[in-house]
Amino acid sequence: MSKNIVIYQPSKVGSTTVIHHLLRHYNLKREQGIWCPSDNSRYPLDESVELFHTHTLKDMPKGLQEKVLGDDETYFICLTREPVSRNISGFFEPKQFHPTKNTKLELSNFCHEFITKFNHTGGIDWFDTEFLNMGFDSLYDLEFDKDKGYGIYENGKKKLLLLRMEDINDNLGKTLTEFIGEPISSEIQIENSSKDRQYKDIYNLFKEMLHVPDDILDSVYQTKHTKYFYTDKEIEKFYKKWRKTV
Repeated sequence: MSKNIVIYQPSKVGSTTVIHHLLRHYNLKREQGIWCPSDNSRYPLDESVELFHTHTLKDMPKGLQEKVLGDDETYFICLTREPVSRNISGFFEPKQFHPTKNTKLELSNFCHEFITKFNHTGGIDWFDTEFLNMGFDSLYDLEFDKDKGYGIYENGKKKLLLLRMEDINDNLGKTLTEFIGEPISSEIQIENSSKDRQYKDIYNLFKEMLHVPDDILDSVYQTKHTKYFYTDKEIEKFYKKWRKTV
């Protein structure tokens, strides 16, 4: 019987780092949208591991949905991230920048677009629309240790790991070892980071120029979701980071 590992979360919360960490550990190859054991995998086929990644289970083919929600062991890994940082990453990535003498003006326009047109609660709403698909109770019925930065839960053959992106550097290897039940390296390689992109300088300038109004900050930080994952002190730091004087 196979062990299914499903990376299932909103976009822009660090899933690529987790996926590549597990690919290196299990030596998996990609076939038809899933990662499965390669010829030199450390596991025999009758104890295989398969890795899936999705933002919504409804997007998975019916056969795969039945597989991960059926009788096999399934390990769901669900990440979250401080909302404004996640939103900036999601907003900025698809933009096309052609540096000119008016780069600051262009970025100023994008700051305005981010404030007025972006769906700021999308990453939070995901937990209301998708979370129950895994077969667990409401997110807020589970106890989450904010000091540890992660939580592990079981429901029959289904296991769930909730992990904050901010704690990946310190917790990923240790947490995956505890969650999956086998030693997994703690040596982390951060993947898909804005720091490694060609536009990193413009991205950093965008964040420096961005002023997020209090009503938008309140709409994401005064939510049950953010208060569930982050301490009051951490939330205050988020406010301070994005509440700038114009």
